[in-house]
Amino acid sequence: MKIETPAEACAALAVMMVAADELGTDEERQFLFQTVAALPMFEDLDGSEFMALIADTTAALYSTLPTAGGRLSPDGVGQLVEMICAALPADQRVEALEAAVGLAAADGIVSGEALLLQRLCEGLEIDDGVKARLLGGMS
Repeated sequence: MKIETPAEACAALAVMMVAADELGTDEERQFLFQTVAALPMFEDLDGSEFMALIADTTAALYSTLPTAGGRLSPDGVGQLVEMICAALPADQRVEALEAAVGLAAADGIVSGEALLLQRLCEGLEIDDGVKARLLGGMS
């Protein structure tokens, strides 16, 4: 799997977050297709193109990275975070993390999602102040 653009990186991050609790809820879907799709990195995509990007990203993640049950394994998460970090410019990492936090919070953050968000903060090299603001008591 290759992640080359900020849009691909943010799509991969979104897919990983939705799968973190092994549930794809209506609340997460609504947040994904309304809030995440409206991010500047997706401005060149219409609704059907955004949906295709998410579907293609989901298929690529689960066919190329190690999984455990319905989500990525710890090794798979590590590989994906490295690819996301490489494709996201530093000035877009906070925005992508904000989207990940919103996705997790859309249906209530569970422990697996909180751990994944903390790992994302480390992998995306998020400043401690920003991390504290976004994760609050989770960190």
